[in-house]
Amino acid sequence: MTSNEHFDDVSSFIRRLLPPANKLPSSHYKEKKILNDLGLGYVKIEACKNNCVMFYGDYKDAFKCPKCNTSRWEDTLSPKGKRIPMKVLRYFPLTPRLQRLYMCGKTAKDMRLHDIRNVRLRLSTDGFNPYGNMNLSYNI
Repeated sequence: MTSNEHFDDVSSFIRRLLPPANKLPSSHYKEKKILNDLGLGYVKIEACKNNCVMFYGDYKDAFKCPKCNTSRWEDTLSPKGKRIPMKVLRYFPLTPRLQRLYMCGKTAKDMRLHDIRNVRLRLSTDGFNPYGNMNLSYNI
């Protein structure tokens, strides 16, 4: 059973607990469609398993990593017969999220620093340390 099927099962169980007029999406596909329509979707970008390059832009159609010559794909196929990428990056575009924040007057006011052109932006990395150069004395 795939994670999408598990989501559908949990969603149908929760929907049975809610009043009949609830608006809970009936499937994982419908939930993703709603999030995309709200500008809260993501873009999948395949990457080299050794983190050399992302298969994007000039490397979009490459079958092997141009740096380390590693295959882009796993040896096995998915149940639907499609190739499975070794590593997938999920990119969450910032612009649609900022536009959603500015749709609400209170949030838009809280987002401004000193004038209308300056935006407060905080990034949370949750311990992400891409170069390993930060001293972490705790486990995440």
